[in-house]
Amino acid sequence: MAEGIMSTVNMGAPEAPAQVPGGPAPVNFNQGGVVRPVVRMQKGGDPIAQAGRLGELYAQKVPLYQSIMGDQSAALEEQKKITAELEAMDKTKN
Repeated sequence: MAEGIMSTVNMGAPEAPAQVPGGPAPVNFNQGGVVRPVVRMQKGGDPIAQAGRLGELYAQKVPLYQSIMGDQSAALEEQKKITAELEAMDKTKN
């Protein structure tokens, strides 16, 4: 334990050779290096329909959820009003 806390780093692992100035580059960037294709997300769909049995159960429970939450149209209209007022205030500041 006389080596200190850093003695536990890379225990037994071989060290990478040091990069020699003027030596070969670790990656041949002059030849373009590694190029990976751009990965994009798939087009979405109806998550309820794609959920299978879980989607069926959800569809059965929707009336229950709506009865618990109540009518949210008034809250939605209030939120739209607040948002419009905040946007108007932001426009007057700039």
